[in-house]
Amino acid sequence: MASRMIDGASNTNVAQRLKQKSPESSRVLRIGGVLAGIVTVMVAGTTAVGGTMVALLVASPLLILFSPVLVPLAIAAAVVLGCLVSFLAVVAMVAWLYKYVKGRRPVGANQVDAAKNRIVDTASQVTEKAREVGSNVSGYLHNKTNA
Repeated sequence: MASRMIDGASNTNVAQRLKQKSPESSRVLRIGGVLAGIVTVMVAGTTAVGGTMVALLVASPLLILFSPVLVPLAIAAAVVLGCLVSFLAVVAMVAWLYKYVKGRRPVGANQVDAAKNRIVDTASQVTEKAREVGSNVSGYLHNKTNA
């Protein structure tokens, strides 16, 4: 009987230790969710790659057959798209300049003003330095001619 009590006490002691060291159920669910997400992404990626390969396999004869038409068409589409993007960029630039000139303060106007002020400051410093160097040179030449 005493041996059974000791065994029973040790069983509860082991059960308590296991309960203390076992992870929380929310942590287990989180880890399971992450693993399920990883597996799902891997399966979706594999399916997408496989589907792309099958589509290329089926479409290759058609692409080869129609390539004399499709290649110039793709080049023309790229040129038209490039022209369209360039046109939109020019329109956006002109609209920004119009707003800036009219004083409506478009986005980035502060940076343009800061750059303009830095250029003006630098130009005035260069002018001042040139005058200083010019007066030094003229004074040096004047001293050389008089000596």
